[in-house]
Parts: sequence; C-alpha cells; structure tokens
Amino acid sequence: MDIIELDQVENTFEYAVKQAHNLQPSMIVLASYFAEDIVDFYQAFIRSPINALIYSIYAPSAFLPEQQICEGVIWASTTGLTNNFVGRQFRHHYQKLFDRQPTYSQASAAYDQVQLLAKVWRESVSPRSFKEVNQGLRSVVYNGVNGMYYLGSQQQIGLTYPDSSTDLSISQPHLAYQVQAGKSVVVFPDMFAEAVFKIPHWFSFKV
Repeated sequence: MDIIELDQVENTFEYAVKQAHNLQPSMIVLASYFAEDIVDFYQAFIRSPINALIYSIYAPSAFLPEQQICEGVIWASTTGLTNNFVGRQFRHHYQKLFDRQPTYSQASAAYDQVQLLAKVWRESVSPRSFKEVNQGLRSVVYNGVNGMYYLGSQQQIGLTYPDSSTDLSISQPHLAYQVQAGKSVVVFPDMFAEAVFKIPHWFSFKV
C-alpha cells in the first residue's frame, strides 16, 4: 500500500493523479470526508484515467440523486438508507415534507438518532435521569430506518453486518455503493443489493 500525502501540495488532485500514474495501483482510496474533494479528484482523474477503481470514504453519501456526478466511484457506509419498504417510506415522506430527496445516509441516520433518544426518554423517569437514560441507550434494541440499533456491546457502538455481527436483529448492514447512471446503488451485501458491480467506464482493455 502506497500513501500519498496531499496537505501541502499545489494543484492537489492533478498531483495525486500524476502519482497514481507512477504507481499504477489497482484501487485508489481517497481518504477525505469532504464531497468537494472527491468531485475535484474525479474530474482530474477522468481527464487522464488509469485502470484503477476509485473508493471514496463516505463523501458521496452527501450527493443528491439528481446531481449525477462521479460515475463509477465506490463508497460505503455503516449506516445507510436502503431501498427496502421502510427506506422507501422515509424517502416518500421526506420528499413530501422538504420537496427534495434525502441523501444516502445522513438524514435517515439523524432521524433514527433522535427517535432512539426519544424512545429512551419516554421510558425513563425523566430525561434528566442521566444514569437511567445511559443505561437505556445501552440496553434498548431499536428498529430504525437504517436498520437495527443496539449499543450494548463492550465497545458501546452500533454493530454492522456482516463485519461485527451476522445477526441482523441487532445490527445494520455495512452497505457498499457504486455510482451507476448518476445514482448510488447498493452492490453489497447481496441481501441488500440493488445492482451488481460494474467495471467503471474509464477502464480500457487493449486486445
């Protein structure tokens, strides 16, 4: 694995693409959570591509479906909005309320977090009974838009399927997306897949 530091570099993403040409990797991981970074890198890369997959850490979750950018890029989230019945209902109500579609992770995750906390508050003597609220958050199993929330593990973090748990009754799917026809679609795990992975359009195979 080769790491390219970009913090102090002029023409940052043109430099990154040049280094990619020198290294000829099979996959490029852009380790930035900012959506504008993957967009800028993608635009520089697509002008001079190589046969490498592009994996962006979570940033494309902020894209709106109508933006249709970064075709072929792969990204993933441990809490994402799926296309199951609950996910479609959430999209429908969100569109009706805000006159726009939600992004692929943040809106539904934020909604779930508020609902989870509200559920524990309702079941506590008082929202200010902090020990009881803390214990409630650690013991409750909550069925949210993005999946099941259970924070009672030793690490007190949500569990992901199939990484930290194979039990979907207490975990959420770790969703891998690919931007296809302008929209992020789930390609893994198979149980939640909306499409199959496609070799990105910039790949060139010489006979």
